[in-house]
Amino acid sequence: MGRLVDRTGSGLIALFLCGAALRPQLVGISPLFPELEHSLGLSHVVTALVTAVPLACMGVFALAGVPITRLVGPRAAVSLSLLLLGVTGALRVVITGVPALILLTVGVGIGMAVAGAVVPHIVKESFGKRPLRATASYAAGIQVGSTISAAVAIPIALAFGGWRASLAIFAAFTFIALAAWLALAPGSRARRPAVDRAAGPLAGTGMLALTFALFAAGYYGLITWLPEIYVRHGWSALEAGWLLGVLNIAAMAGGLAVVVFPGRTRPGFRPMLLMSALFALSITGLLLVPAGSVVWAIVAGGAKWCAAAPGAGPSTRDELRPDRRGQDQRDQCWDSATRSPRSCPLSWEACGI
Repeated sequence: MGRLVDRTGSGLIALFLCGAALRPQLVGISPLFPELEHSLGLSHVVTALVTAVPLACMGVFALAGVPITRLVGPRAAVSLSLLLLGVTGALRVVITGVPALILLTVGVGIGMAVAGAVVPHIVKESFGKRPLRATASYAAGIQVGSTISAAVAIPIALAFGGWRASLAIFAAFTFIALAAWLALAPGSRARRPAVDRAAGPLAGTGMLALTFALFAAGYYGLITWLPEIYVRHGWSALEAGWLLGVLNIAAMAGGLAVVVFPGRTRPGFRPMLLMSALFALSITGLLLVPAGSVVWAIVAGGAKWCAAAPGAGPSTRDELRPDRRGQDQRDQCWDSATRSPRSCPLSWEACGI
């Protein structure tokens, strides 16, 4: 089997930029929800689909990464995913109806899903001796993209005439990331890389899937509706967007620390327990002591870092091996995540929020 060839640090840069392009059109749109609802006349339930649909696609279409990778190779698979993400994101700028918005959002979700499924294969083939640094670079890119998009969405909208300008900037960055990926990403001598279908322990993969499912349900529900909740309580849209940015900055700090100090990260269940405690504390604080919102956002970001850190998984020597059964379990956890953004607005309407 031909192996991917890494060109020194360019591979890490490519992974970072790829990760940075995968979340702005999901996270960055959340602060724009009030304006989006007013502009298109959307209900809270319909607005929730803008976040829930991409998350559902991550679970359903991640499995498509395997045949696509075998057909065109991992580098081209990620390139096509970024292209789809950019094109559908750009088309959302010009839509005027709800059906078109949801349909194009499906394309955004598919692009994120396939790229997210293929990147681990690239890490394994190109960074087999140092997978942690490559994985951390990719994860840090996701956090940087999330942080910046959440922080600048409202300023861009205010400066350039509305939510469409923000989505246009996010789509443009995706094309920039695509160009960088084509120039810097590791190449491959083989067109059809083999796929390792080794099975891992059921208990370990099941625990990992459950952990990610429970955390994703709470985390994506939080980042979807946190800005709008605070807008409803008198904050400006700009302030609410910055609050989401603070959350992502806190998560990004941990991701960058893993890149700089990869040897300090050790697998085990303690990071998982810490993640659960921090996230529960942040949600409780946001509900009971809203005046400390910045502090609680930082705590929630710390919980996100514990979940995303490459060493936060079960302590097994086989955890870096491609595990098809584990991949399926991991993909299925997104179903739980998609229910959280949909259920939050239903709960609001029932409670009169």
